[in-house]
Amino acid sequence: MVGEDIAVWCSKIDEARNFRIAHRDNYYRKLRRDCRRVYDGPVTQGVIAVIIISSFITVCIEAQEQPQEGTDLARLILNLDAVFTTIFILDLCANFYAHYFKAFAYNPWNIFDCVIVFVSVVSLLNASSANPYEGLEILSNARAFRIFRLAGKFSQLKKIVGAIGTSVIPMANGFLIALIFGSIFCVLGTGFFKDMDPDNFGTFARTFYTLWLAMAFGIWDNQLSFQDENSRINFGVVLYLVVFVIFMLWISLQVVLAILLENFVSAQQEEQAREAKAQLDTISRANKTTGGLDPLLGEMFRCFDTTENMVKGVTRIFLFLDTGENGYLAYSDVYQGCKKLNTQTMVRVSDFDWDILTHDVTLLDEDERMSLPNFHRMMRHQLTAYVQRHVSEVQSLNEDAIDKHWTF
Repeated sequence: MVGEDIAVWCSKIDEARNFRIAHRDNYYRKLRRDCRRVYDGPVTQGVIAVIIISSFITVCIEAQEQPQEGTDLARLILNLDAVFTTIFILDLCANFYAHYFKAFAYNPWNIFDCVIVFVSVVSLLNASSANPYEGLEILSNARAFRIFRLAGKFSQLKKIVGAIGTSVIPMANGFLIALIFGSIFCVLGTGFFKDMDPDNFGTFARTFYTLWLAMAFGIWDNQLSFQDENSRINFGVVLYLVVFVIFMLWISLQVVLAILLENFVSAQQEEQAREAKAQLDTISRANKTTGGLDPLLGEMFRCFDTTENMVKGVTRIFLFLDTGENGYLAYSDVYQGCKKLNTQTMVRVSDFDWDILTHDVTLLDEDERMSLPNFHRMMRHQLTAYVQRHVSEVQSLNEDAIDKHWTF
């Protein structure tokens, strides 16, 4: 009975192994990986960027020339629009296949691409029909938004757009304060000057428009004079304008700009921190000669802040691994015990790692067992190497950041 159970168990293991191998070597998975590698390559993304820019230039030429329907230029632009739309559809399909499905659906830039391509298709079909529907002609103007697809193709543009998007909500609070101040001045201006200049200050809306022109473009073209009919200074107009300039131009708008810059820089620093952490994680995963104790070493540095506590911690780890209370550790004790440690990433010490940790068994006795003093010696060496690795990795990241800093 035991032999049959073992045979069934081995058969299940072989089936699971064969399934994983077949899943890994599946033809369509390999094809998708190759497609993703080609699609995400700089050459393909560069070609797509050139096509997007060409499409935008075509839209600009159409807006400038305003070709009449039926002319050669109008037919040429319509044909180019059809070519660009077809290319964008193929680009979207290739992107969907290469990153199917979660990676594609969870990327907001891909959703934006879908919306733009859908609008382009509807606009093209409406323009190509015999009786185009006038209500859909406005969609042709949406083709100008194709240029924003560049932000999804280049990481630096994506970072800038993302930082701006992060700054919008805090900046909206500053705009709200500015709007409140502006509304107060509109109410006061309407009450003070509606009889003197009804065309520009007769209502709230007229006053708002007049003050907007003054604030945005520096235009003060109205019937309010700084001098009255006796050539004396009209202090009411002067005081109103001075206070308006101080509160709106020197305070409110500067606060909005400061909020925008602060949140933009904060978003940049957070993105750089995420990239640095991702690079450190990649380096740590790629480093195969560390001995496999990096998760444990990181937890030890977080838990033990002095040398004395670190020594006590190493002893406690030895006693935890020495489940048989033999006073020594074999490879099986370390392998089984490390998996039971409460670390963020499970510690798995392989045979190769064990040889590295024991300096090719020089820290073991004749029975391939490690004593407590040798365990302390091994852990001191591993802790020192851990610090040295991370210092060098951080230094290399800082050197790379000098060439990758953002320009405003």
